[in-house]
Amino acid sequence: MTPGWREQLEREPEIRPHLERLARKFIRTGVAPKSFTFNLGPSQPAVRRALEFLFGGGRWMDGKLVVQLPERLRAVDALQALADHLGVVSAAEMDGRGEAVPAKVLLRQKLLHPGCGRLLDVLGQSEDLARLFRSRTQAEGLLDGLLRAVERLRDNHAAITLSQLGADALQDSKALRAGALRKLLVAMLAIEAEAEDDDPAQVLSRFGVIDNPYTTLALLYGPVAYGDADGRVWDWPARLHGAGQAAALTWEQVQGMRAFHLLSPVQNVITSENAAPFHRLVEQRPPSVCVYTGGYPNSAVMRVLRLLAEAGLRARHWGDTDLDGLRIAECVARAIPVELAVQDAVRRADRLIPLDEVRRRRAEAYLAAHPEFPFRDALACTLRHGWLEQERMRFSF
Repeated sequence: MTPGWREQLEREPEIRPHLERLARKFIRTGVAPKSFTFNLGPSQPAVRRALEFLFGGGRWMDGKLVVQLPERLRAVDALQALADHLGVVSAAEMDGRGEAVPAKVLLRQKLLHPGCGRLLDVLGQSEDLARLFRSRTQAEGLLDGLLRAVERLRDNHAAITLSQLGADALQDSKALRAGALRKLLVAMLAIEAEAEDDDPAQVLSRFGVIDNPYTTLALLYGPVAYGDADGRVWDWPARLHGAGQAAALTWEQVQGMRAFHLLSPVQNVITSENAAPFHRLVEQRPPSVCVYTGGYPNSAVMRVLRLLAEAGLRARHWGDTDLDGLRIAECVARAIPVELAVQDAVRRADRLIPLDEVRRRRAEAYLAAHPEFPFRDALACTLRHGWLEQERMRFSF
């Protein structure tokens, strides 16, 4: 294995899942990427430093570290050695090892969970699931519980903690907080959301799983007040708006809201995918309600958007025009009617970024598999001409 990788793994073990993502992408595509994006949370400074040291720096933006792979780490034999060291193998290699999970188990679970057939087909050759069956005598019962958890989260519009989910699905509040079962749950949800490259926290957030109801936030800027279940009206977000400041609404506060009240006329809602552009919006004091999605919106943001839709508002989404940016727009559209802020990317040809081969393949595969995708035309335009990064676009009111 490449010495630099081994040394960094020994020095900072927390980079392992991030390097596994890189290895999985290499094994899946057969292509040595020129660059790679690592999704990191704000509580992972040591991981960020280790990755920057390993790859010789990187570009940091909104919780994502974009690195350029140096030639010595882009070599096919170096990436293959990394995959071998981490135990990442192709589906064909997995087939050669025999059944990862007994076929009769998968058949039984398909009968018990008929809506999980595709998920079980993918999981059938999962090394993580095979490891569970090798190490746990009650593995099928645990798999059944994980499938119940996935089914519960599919149409989840509220928030839930891993402790509550574990108690409900596995009769053990500690079962999903960490370890192999949590990793498997994240893998299953990533398959469901087709988000296998996302950070685990982002995957969980998509399905309303939160760590703490007081630290899961929705940022909103606008002349709004909200009514609660007891009929009280709170106008402090509007007062902050008058001072040119955004309101940070906790999940706990959002769940108690029953309606938004507009205290002065607004044009619409503007949703911003990234933090720096949202900050610019607030500085410009637009005649709109502005909401920061933080990438894929969490359950607090989604409830805020639903309440704004109930108040009769529509949204313009301002974000990247690559596959992930347009899928974020699709998530927003599940809560409030949406149009894209950037309707004609071609007119901004001087700012277009060519798609690398991995992004292109991923976008083409997604279009082929999702004929109902509401932003097909925008994604097709991106495939033809390149994509726009939100930070390089100006928002026109």
